[in-house]
Amino acid sequence: MDTVPGLRSIEQRKRDLLLESELNRQVLRLQAGELNCHLDRFRGGLTSARSLWKMVAVVGGVIAAGRVTKSAGILGIASSIVGITGVAWKAWQSWRSAHAK
Repeated sequence: MDTVPGLRSIEQRKRDLLLESELNRQVLRLQAGELNCHLDRFRGGLTSARSLWKMVAVVGGVIAAGRVTKSAGILGIASSIVGITGVAWKAWQSWRSAHAK
């Protein structure tokens, strides 16, 4: 018999709420861990993209320097830059689609 009417049900409800709260904390810890994994992968992708762009910039600079020095005039220089930009864009798109998984 309860000393105070309804006290037993209140204590049971308190235990249930404490258990539910602990389960929610565990779920939040798991989700935070998953988020950290996703962020680490994202950071790794940015590092790879930076190194790829450095490589593309060097190669593009060498190609552009070779084409521009041929005294082709403004139209020839602009055409070379557009061509180089197109090739770089296609390389970036293929790299991005390969690493988007």
